[in-house]
Amino acid sequence: MNSFQYFQIKQDKKLSNPIQIFHFAVEGDYTEGKPIDSAIIPKQQVAYFEYSPQVEMCDVLFQPTLLIENSIKKLWRLYEPQMKFKGVQVFANDPKINIAPMYWCPVVPPVACMNEATELYPDKTLKHLAIQFRAVQGRHIFQVAGLSEPVVVVSLPVAESMLKRSAIGFELQAVELV
Repeated sequence: MNSFQYFQIKQDKKLSNPIQIFHFAVEGDYTEGKPIDSAIIPKQQVAYFEYSPQVEMCDVLFQPTLLIENSIKKLWRLYEPQMKFKGVQVFANDPKINIAPMYWCPVVPPVACMNEATELYPDKTLKHLAIQFRAVQGRHIFQVAGLSEPVVVVSLPVAESMLKRSAIGFELQAVELV
C-alpha cells in the first residue's frame, strides 16, 4: 500500500438543505449553473443567502464556486502557506437574522497531473481520476488541470484535519495514484 494518499473533495450528497448563496459578484463572463472560476471573483465581496431554520450552514460549499469557512481556510493555509483567498461575507436576506458567516474562495493552483488511466465523459467531466504522483509530490491542495469542471484534491493530512474538525458540506473520494 502506498503511504501517500489523495482525495477529491466533493459536495456531500447527503445534505438536504445546504446554504444557497445568491447575489454573488463576478468580474467577467461565466456560464450560469457552472462553478465560477476564482480568477473572476473580486478579492472581497458581500453576498446573501435565503435563511430558514432548516438551512444547513456548511463549512465547504461548491456553488456558486468552491468556498470554505474561516476555520478551514486557516487549516488550508497551514498546509499551503502561499495559497491566496478571496473573502465573501455572507448575510441572511432577513435583517432580523443575525447569522453572517465568512467564507473564503481559495485560489487553488492547477496542476497538470492526470494520468492516462483517468477516464472522462465526452463533455470532459470526470468519470475516474488517476494522477501522476511525481506531479503532485509535496503538494497538499491542488486543482487538476485540463478538466471542464474544477476538481480539487487534498492530501491525506489535510483530509484528516478537516474530518477532525467535524466540518460539513463535503465528502472525500480516494484518488488513484500512479
